[in-house]
Amino acid sequence: MKCILEIQSKNTGGKSLEELFENPEEKLQLLREGIAPLRNTLEQQQFLGGDHPSASDYTIMGWFMWARCVSECSLLEKDDAVYRWRERMLELFGGMGKNAKSPYG
Repeated sequence: MKCILEIQSKNTGGKSLEELFENPEEKLQLLREGIAPLRNTLEQQQFLGGDHPSASDYTIMGWFMWARCVSECSLLEKDDAVYRWRERMLELFGGMGKNAKSPYG
């Protein structure tokens, strides 16, 4: 058990789970600020790859898809270029992303 606790401690920067989940609004704001370069690009073009999605789009969408499937938290504001991009990505392949199962609906 000690080994597992040491691994968890290293993976979380030495913080407890309680500490990791403190101040969720502050962390959400940091995320929104941190994706500014992504937002700047998507304000100029439909996808990171330009007119069509590229490997970069699919890679970053994977992160957003994971968050969408495991949490009911809204990471993005509806007026955000990243939100609109995510919606376009969700609609690809006949809306496969939008129809992915989630415990939150």
